[in-house]
Amino acid sequence: MDPPDAYAPPAGEAVDYEALHPFLQHLMDEHQVVITELDGFEGVLIRIQEEGVSQSVNQELSDFFRYLDDQIVPHHAKEEKILFPLLQARLLEKGEHSQGPVPKTAIDMMEDDHMKVMQLAAVSFNFMGLAPRLPDSDSRALVLDAALEQ
Repeated sequence: MDPPDAYAPPAGEAVDYEALHPFLQHLMDEHQVVITELDGFEGVLIRIQEEGVSQSVNQELSDFFRYLDDQIVPHHAKEEKILFPLLQARLLEKGEHSQGPVPKTAIDMMEDDHMKVMQLAAVSFNFMGLAPRLPDSDSRALVLDAALEQ
């Protein structure tokens, strides 16, 4: 037996967007905007690797990290305070959890993802801020490379 494909996992019935509760529609709409912003951020990182840092790149990085603070953090908070507790309870009720001593659900994974996003963003932000302040070019290049890897 082969395991399910990670990019096409087995699923229950699909629910049309129009049939979703307005709160879920709102979260999904926000996800679409976040994906667009992340694609733009990835493009900036690629430009840094290819062309180096410039004033316009610095502005785009600043805009992204401002977006992260102003939009993504509140979005995560809405999910974590409103959506996740309800989903966690339903998943536990239906037995959709791990069988270990402390049952884990998909919500635990999503909470971990939220935390990792913020940790990686903080590391990248700090490395990108540190790199131009370093006195020698080798150190700047190493720190910038570490920031881009994160």
